[in-house]
Amino acid sequence: SKIGQQPALREARGGAQGGNGGMVETSGKHLDVAGARINVSAPRGKGGEWLLDPNNVTIVGGDEPEAEGIAAFATDVVLGAGNSVVFSGTINNALNNGSNVTITTVAQYAEGSGDIRLQGACECYYPAAAIAKSDGGASTLTLRADRHIRMEPGASIINANSDAPLNVVFNSNANGKSGGEVRVIEAQILTNGGNVTIGGGPDPAKGFAQGVWDRQSPSNVGIAIVDST
Repeated sequence: SKIGQQPALREARGGAQGGNGGMVETSGKHLDVAGARINVSAPRGKGGEWLLDPNNVTIVGGDEPEAEGIAAFATDVVLGAGNSVVFSGTINNALNNGSNVTITTVAQYAEGSGDIRLQGACECYYPAAAIAKSDGGASTLTLRADRHIRMEPGASIINANSDAPLNVVFNSNANGKSGGEVRVIEAQILTNGGNVTIGGGPDPAKGFAQGVWDRQSPSNVGIAIVDST
């Protein structure tokens, strides 16, 4: 699914006198949301939600690519089949409108396992993920993965708006069947008064992340937070 070929504005806003924001859903096996402008804010109510639900997703730094085809190149070559690329700038635009953003991965296709990766600093095509909220009302960023959530060294989620907290939810093993860990390694999360919830299962506040042995994580640790702030 592609909504960002041209700078695309999708709105489901609350009214000027009252009412809550609505919901915008972007679904598909592979997603290209570069250039999307999503506004589900509510000046006198609760912000709505932008839901993305690809197979696997890698969040990278920067804004949308300058040339057509770069996102497809990253999907097919740099990150491997089954991965969608979401740019930090696209998420930032939504958060700065006071919108809630939810990224959900579903392990139902052969190419991927339902992972969410916040790319770190590396010799990669794109810079490290840098989610930054600086404006708008209170909002929530939710990452819900059927399997793993991995925040790599140098990745960051920072709320610089002291007037509006940013809640952060990391929910691995969301289907309660695949198993899935949360790893935050040499990364930074600053919410400015918001809550941070890290867990697993259908309800991360009650369930638990479940480690699954693989070459990237040769242990069964459910949650690993190392040298992070």
